Amino acid sequence: MFGQDPDAAYRRSQRSTGLPVRPTTVARGLALRLVDAGEDPHERRHIGQLLLDELCAAAGVGRVELVVADRRQVNQHDGRRLQSKTYGYYRCWFEEGEVSRARIRIYHRTAVRGQVVAA
Repeated sequence: MFGQDPDAAYRRSQRSTGLPVRPTTVARGLALRLVDAGEDPHERRHIGQLLLDELCAAAGVGRVELVVADRRQVNQHDGRRLQSKTYGYYRCWFEEGEVSRARIRIYHRTAVRGQVVAA
């Protein structure tokens, strides 16, 4: 840790520009369904979870839960302009050094206007 280049981890992460697996035909179909899903957060979550399950299976990783929060994106504002916003985040829990549970949470509405986020 000490004496190492602080940017080494960043540079190492930037070397990966693709995935070792290709999306399956099922995953592609689910992605198209998700784009056409409309504005219902429950429908988007259901189709999104099916897509996420398919991608996790193809990548050989454990299941990740999807949460679609029907609320505005978390944001910071300086009184005049939007400074930053959070589209969503990934969180995982560990037991005995292994991931025991994982979740992706995305926000269904825009930060300022509260409109449904486009697919």
